[in-house]
Amino acid sequence: MATYANRTLIRTTLVKIKSAKKMYNNISVERLEQIELERQQTMADQAYQRWMKDLQVGSRYIDRRLALNAQHAMREWDSTRLDIERITVNNGCM
Repeated sequence: MATYANRTLIRTTLVKIKSAKKMYNNISVERLEQIELERQQTMADQAYQRWMKDLQVGSRYIDRRLALNAQHAMREWDSTRLDIERITVNNGCM
């Protein structure tokens, strides 16, 4: 059963989603393509790149898949290691 706070959060989220959909529905595909082209031109500008470097602005984008893959690999490695230890102990006792 959802609590009052959860229901309020869900309603707020839905309102934000609907608002975003309305905003993007009002922008034409041509305008979105134009915005993307302007962004690419700005990113390619040498003066802009120097400015970003001078301000020491870094990319804040983090690909979470890498961290999740590493966590998964570590869990597998731990479970494999534990299985090997258990087999070794069992064989040593017999």
